[in-house]
Amino acid sequence: MRELCALLGGNGPFQQERLHHLQRGLRTPAEARVTHHTETNGDHWILAGHQYQASRLSPETCIGSVGSVTVLADMDAPDQPRLRRKLGEQNLSGAALVAAGFTRLGAKLAAELRGSYSLIIWDRHHRRLTLALDPLGAKTLYYHALGENSWAIATHARTLRHLAKDRPPEPRAALMWCLNEYDTRFSMWQDIHGLRPGEWLTFNGAGEPDGKRRGIHRDHTGPVTLDRLWSTLQTCVAEATDDATRTHAMLSGGLDSSSVAAAFTHHHGRPPSCHAFAFETLHDCAEQAFSQKSAEELGAPLHLYNAEQFPAFYRQDGIQPPENPFQSNDPLEYAVFQKINKLGGQTLLTGHGGDTLFTNPPQSTLLRFPWRANAAASRNLFTKAKRAWQVWLAHLPPDGLQRAKARRRGLWKRHPAWLRQTALQTADPWSLFDLIGLPTGLNPLTHYLHTRMTRDAAGVRRAIHWYNRAALETGIHIAHPLFDERLADLILCLSREAWHKHPEPKGLQRDLLRSFTGLGVCERLEKPTLTAYYHAGIKAEQAFLTEACNALDAPWFDQKKFCHEVETFCAGTPPYPTADFLSAAWYLVWLSQDFTSN
Repeated sequence: MRELCALLGGNGPFQQERLHHLQRGLRTPAEARVTHHTETNGDHWILAGHQYQASRLSPETCIGSVGSVTVLADMDAPDQPRLRRKLGEQNLSGAALVAAGFTRLGAKLAAELRGSYSLIIWDRHHRRLTLALDPLGAKTLYYHALGENSWAIATHARTLRHLAKDRPPEPRAALMWCLNEYDTRFSMWQDIHGLRPGEWLTFNGAGEPDGKRRGIHRDHTGPVTLDRLWSTLQTCVAEATDDATRTHAMLSGGLDSSSVAAAFTHHHGRPPSCHAFAFETLHDCAEQAFSQKSAEELGAPLHLYNAEQFPAFYRQDGIQPPENPFQSNDPLEYAVFQKINKLGGQTLLTGHGGDTLFTNPPQSTLLRFPWRANAAASRNLFTKAKRAWQVWLAHLPPDGLQRAKARRRGLWKRHPAWLRQTALQTADPWSLFDLIGLPTGLNPLTHYLHTRMTRDAAGVRRAIHWYNRAALETGIHIAHPLFDERLADLILCLSREAWHKHPEPKGLQRDLLRSFTGLGVCERLEKPTLTAYYHAGIKAEQAFLTEACNALDAPWFDQKKFCHEVETFCAGTPPYPTADFLSAAWYLVWLSQDFTSN
């Protein structure tokens, strides 16, 4: 993964100081950093990455200009054959190709791009900034307005935090995490905003963003077969691995990671070196046994890491939550990355995205009704109007978010008692809700799957973004083959009858493995979760958590109620809504400390 950073439209004596702060905020260690810095008429463009990924840091594909348009790009597929054919430019690729496309097509360029990308597009002549993300949201991009027609943009919010140390925390971000949401519009600091999946933001002359979101493009034609799915998965895995001998895989013993490792083995004729977590005393966390079975079936070497040596609730200096408070344990993941480096590894494959693609849709979306066709044309407009009215009546972010989540997923999230609603009240409730509709003409099944893969894929995007950030410090290239637009396109084209053929949980993925690998994992139930691990980690740090949160003085935070929540949580036994509580606990401890120097 590359780090993008730009300082645009600013002039004056503070420009060099701002540039220095931005470079200090890059996550890639300075001693191992490869940096390409370009300056044009006072505008600064920075491309950075780890020296171990030098082959992926070519400035020719990441920084390019055509006329007055300059592009800084982080693209997994820089060749973009569809766009090349459209423009008739066979010699351009990466940022230069995007710049040529934007010059000719403008915002319509979004319909021609494929794969994962984040783009910073600057038109010097019109002093106009455009920011863009791919529809799945596999990457991140944040921006901070410095003044009229002047911005700082970076891959990570923490980079911009070094420019805006006086920014207060954003309570709405705390609310998002407590409700297990992941809305990248809200970073942990006020006035540092992010883009949502598929969003293209263009800033007008007054510096205000005007955004549109695009969905997953439907390029596939013909019936979707298991052969086509398996072939596409192998293509995604092959493209993510520069050197098969230096590729490793992270196993959890579940279907998703096993599918990726099996596709690699089938394509290259040899299994990858695998890694997995072990728990010696927490028997509820059975990842070790499940991972060992998958590795044995693949014939792959397996490296185990005793996770209990690394507390889930970690507070060592210098290891703080960056953009979000909920993440896997830093030292535990670093131990895996460092081991891969010692073994001469270069790429780590994960199974993130499998649940988003292969989980069976609810039965209600698989039913047919005679009035569906007549109602399809008006569904999006009616839904948007209904949600707008609900948000307007709710007026408070907690109520609006909870009600929306309940209606979308059939759930009703409890509102944390220690978050005071009055402090979260906003004069603009419309901004807290996504009223941008999905592509028109989608049937209920496709509409559901499209929403699940884009707007609702909070958990997978959260995990992917953290893995990408953590890997920057060790130089390991992290690949998530299941979180790919080509696979999403095929899944969206599946008919109701195809889903009915695979009624068991994640039946489509199980039949895929049965047909092409014969792995026994497709006959096992899903692996147990890590709830017990997180519960034990928070319980061990109960005293510190209580003390740290007592020191937090914020109008939206009730210390007494939070301490009561901590006691209730630690006295309970799994299963408990650990992810929600852990994210809230991390956030509060993080806010109660002074991390501005890091």
